[in-house]
Amino acid sequence: MKTIKMLSVLLITMMALSTTVLAADWGKDTMEKVKSAGTQAVEKVKGASAQAMEKAGEQSVFNRVSDWFATVGKSDEEKVAILAERKARRAAKAAEKKAKETKAIAEQKSKEARAVAAKQAQKLKDQFK
Repeated sequence: MKTIKMLSVLLITMMALSTTVLAADWGKDTMEKVKSAGTQAVEKVKGASAQAMEKAGEQSVFNRVSDWFATVGKSDEEKVAILAERKARRAAKAAEKKAKETKAIAEQKSKEARAVAAKQAQKLKDQFK
């Protein structure tokens, strides 16, 4: 099924890209419809990929498998406790990663702002010389 979808997307895209050949046979309106259909098909595939990346975090296959191994043979209470601990640990790790990214962005913007301020100060010095 995926192969058929990908082939149809490829076919539509190839048709949309070969405008000179198709333009000779079809009218301009038909060409625009083919182009928009190809674009929409590519966006749908792209959208599915982006959606998959959004869901790929804490509930990834690796986490689910390791959770299963950690809880196999345990009582229901133990399973709940283990899963809650693991979920909390993953959330803390994700929050720490997000904080690092935010800090790096803030430092970069601060550095850029200082560079701009230094350039402006230099311009002012040069004007009064």
